[in-house]
Order: sequence, then structure tokens, then C-alpha cells
Amino acid sequence: MNKVMFLALAALTVACGSPLEPSPGQYKLSGTVQLQTPDGLVPAAGITVQETSLHRGAVTDSRGRYTLYGLAAGVAHVRINYYIFDPIDRDVAIESDTVADFQLVISRRLVTLSGRITETTSTGQVPVPGVSVEAAFCPPLPNGRSEFKGAETDADGNYRIDGLCEGPVVVFVYKTGYDYTSSNTPLCDDGHGTECRWLTIKGDTRFDEVLVKR
Repeated sequence: MNKVMFLALAALTVACGSPLEPSPGQYKLSGTVQLQTPDGLVPAAGITVQETSLHRGAVTDSRGRYTLYGLAAGVAHVRINYYIFDPIDRDVAIESDTVADFQLVISRRLVTLSGRITETTSTGQVPVPGVSVEAAFCPPLPNGRSEFKGAETDADGNYRIDGLCEGPVVVFVYKTGYDYTSSNTPLCDDGHGTECRWLTIKGDTRFDEVLVKR
């Protein structure tokens, strides 16, 4: 490169600034978003964090991290609205590059599902220990994925699952070598050939099931 061309490029860089740097007076807001679940705080992946004044947004990564660029000094109006969690509307003061973390809290009342799993024998009803009972703790996420909580029956056939949302839920009751028997609770299919039950949970709910050996 000759000396004249080098000086011309240098002058252009000084005049226009580096394209990789934000304009003077613009900052970034970054941090993490977590979900408060019955099992504690977990990273909130795939959630949109919005700055409503400038209509800027960012989607959290697998670790719940986000970054909003190009914010002016002043107040950033941050909004997060996701699924069954209480929406967040918060003003964040921006004077330089700023870090702000957020926690989303479930807005619904959480309840308990409990009951007893038995089988019918020639001597009457007997408990079945070691049965896996699983229920969706809340309705499916926007991506269609359901989060499940589960428990295993004890020696007396009893189980208890805490932290479920009220409303319709899918319940799986499973132990190798056993099938469901007829019941007033509607059967369903998970789409992969596994039978399940449809329940409507309202407050702390009891659900008993009778199995039969194959």
C-alpha cells in the first residue's frame, strides 16, 4: 500500500469511527433471566427481553443471558412477558454499560397431587410399590414442550407430587409388567403409544389408580 492511500484510509477511519464500536453516548444492557420453578431457579432460554422505548429486543441464550445494544444514557424500559410467569416491566438507569438480572415468578397457584396405586388380587386390593407417577407441572411451554414432575410409590403404594399448576394435566402411571384397568378417569395417548390419564386439578387433588398384571 502506498503512503498516499494509507493516509487516506487513516483519515477516513478517524472521521467515521470504527464500525465495530457503538456510537458515542450509546451503551449496552446485559444480564441473565431465570425462571423460578418448584425445583428452584433455572436459566430462562429462548425468552425475548424488550426495551420498549427504542423497540429493541434480544433473545436469551441457553444460559439465560441477553444483551441489548445501542441504548442511550437515561432510562431503559425493560419488558419480559412469558408464558405463565408474572410479566416484568422495569425501568433500568443507563449511565454506562449496565448489568441487570431478572427472575420470572410463576403467577399461578401451585398445588399437590397425591394418591395410592393398588392392584386387584384374589385376596383384595394390595399396594404396588415402585410405581412411577408423572404429571405435567404446568401447561405446555410455547415451544410445545411440557415440563414434568414425578414421584415413586412407597411400600404402601402412596405417592405425592408437589408444585403442580391447577387445570387440565396429563398423568402417567407406569410400572413394568402392569397395565391400567378400567377407570372413570379418561385415558389419553402421548402420541408414542404410551397410555396416560387426563385429570383436572383444582386445589390439592387426590388421584388413585388400580393396575393389573399383564
